[in-house]
Amino acid sequence: MENKLNILVIGLGVIGTTYGYIFSKAGHNVEHYVRKTSKNYNVDKLNVEILDGRFESKGKQSQDTYVINKASKEVYDFIFVAIPSGNIESVTEVLDKEEIKGTIILACGIWENHDYVKNLMVKKDYILGYPVAGGNIDNGTLNCCVFDHFMLESKEKSHISNYDELLGLFSSSNIKLEHPYDMLEWIWLHMAINAGVVSVAGKYGDINNVSESAEKLMNSTKKVIGSGKIYQRNFKNC
Repeated sequence: MENKLNILVIGLGVIGTTYGYIFSKAGHNVEHYVRKTSKNYNVDKLNVEILDGRFESKGKQSQDTYVINKASKEVYDFIFVAIPSGNIESVTEVLDKEEIKGTIILACGIWENHDYVKNLMVKKDYILGYPVAGGNIDNGTLNCCVFDHFMLESKEKSHISNYDELLGLFSSSNIKLEHPYDMLEWIWLHMAINAGVVSVAGKYGDINNVSESAEKLMNSTKKVIGSGKIYQRNFKNC
């Protein structure tokens, strides 16, 4: 690889770990920052069960092992942050305390406006993005699904000096990028739609038969319209 990048993933959450694994498989140096007080601090590897949609439309199932390398540097090319938005401030505090620097990929669900984000990330290089992946970590196994694209703020809207390197990171990982006109507004729309779908799924679904419930929801015009109405209410309030 011509341009091997140093990537720091904050924590061992599902999304960050999934992309950390993918970046690592692409040949980049990936490390994780895990608090010493975290229950995951002593985790040194995870089994990986991945449904990978980057190469086949229906996805390809495979198994692997992901070695967790702990943070060891002061400067990284990119710091991947995929956590609940309410915890972003605590991450910036940790980075300041540990004097860790790098361009932050802020891949979080954020309801607040641009001024809020700017104030939160003051004096830090950052770019907004949104992952297209999911799953869980259970008994030492990362069960994950990843699609072939990632939502990322456009170069014109961002203010980072290494945007082209970021393009290279995703390209080397066989992930295509989509650039909404306004990344933050796209996140609001996405979360509002998700809230509507989840609410209707919870109303009509069977927790003991998730797959069948999902199929019934998507095959019912009435239920999908119900999801849309909830989305409209959520979006008006955001």
